[in-house]
Amino acid sequence: MDPQSRWRLFSVSALALVLFAAVIGAAQGLVALNARTSPGIPWFPIPVLGLVAVVIVLLKRRFDLRLTHQRAVPWARAYAFTLLATAAAMGLSIVEAAFNGLTRAAPAWPGNDSALFQLAFLLTLPLVASIMAEVSFRGLLQTVWERHLPIAIVLVGIAVINGLMHFYDADQMSQWLRFVSLNLVWGYITWRSDSLLPALTAHTLMNIVEPVTELIAGPTEMSALGLPLLSAITIGSVLLLLAALWQLRGWHRP
Repeated sequence: MDPQSRWRLFSVSALALVLFAAVIGAAQGLVALNARTSPGIPWFPIPVLGLVAVVIVLLKRRFDLRLTHQRAVPWARAYAFTLLATAAAMGLSIVEAAFNGLTRAAPAWPGNDSALFQLAFLLTLPLVASIMAEVSFRGLLQTVWERHLPIAIVLVGIAVINGLMHFYDADQMSQWLRFVSLNLVWGYITWRSDSLLPALTAHTLMNIVEPVTELIAGPTEMSALGLPLLSAITIGSVLLLLAALWQLRGWHRP
C-alpha cells in the first residue's frame, strides 16, 4: 500500500469516528439544553434531525456513501436477507443478554418526568444513532476500506470498532455477539449489494422496534425468561438465519 493510500485510510477512519462521536455528542447536548430550559416541551428533535440531514448532505458532496440502488441487484431478496438476518441476530442477542444477566429497559433521559419528552427521546436518539452509525461506519469507513483491504478484514475490523464505541456502557460492552453479528450482517449486505440502503433500513427499524418494545414491556430481567423460551428464541433465530441465507442464492455483486 502506497503512502497516499495509507494516509487516506487513516484520515477517513479518523473522520468517521470523530464525526459519529461529534454528532451523537451534539444531539445529547441539545437534549440536555432542552431538558434544562423547557423540560415539558420537547423541541430537540427538530435541530437534532436537521443536524443529521446537514451532515449527510455535506458528506455526499465529498464521498460516495452508496445511498443508491444498483440495477443488477435483486432488491427484494437483498432486503429480505437483511431483515431476516437482523431479526436472527436480535433473537440471539436476547439469549446473550440472558446469559450475561442483563436487565433491558427503554432508554430514558434522567431527571425528566414529562412523558412527551421521554417519548421524543426514545424515538429520536436511537434513530439518530442508527443513521449516523450506518453513514459513518459503512457509508464512509467501509466504502474506503474496501478499496484497500480484503473484505474479511473490513467486516471484522468495523464490527470490532463499532463494539468498542460502546465502551461507556458496561452492559452493552458485554454483548459482543450482538455487535459482531449485526455488524457482519449489515457490512456484508452493503458490500454484496454495493448499497447502504438495506443496512440503513434494518438498523433504523431495529432502533425503533427495540426501544418501543422495551417501553411497552417495562424493565425485563432477561435471565428470568426461562430456558424453554430462550431455547425457542434460539431455534427461531437459527431458522431465520437459514431463511436469510437462502435469499443469497443465485445472485452476485454488481
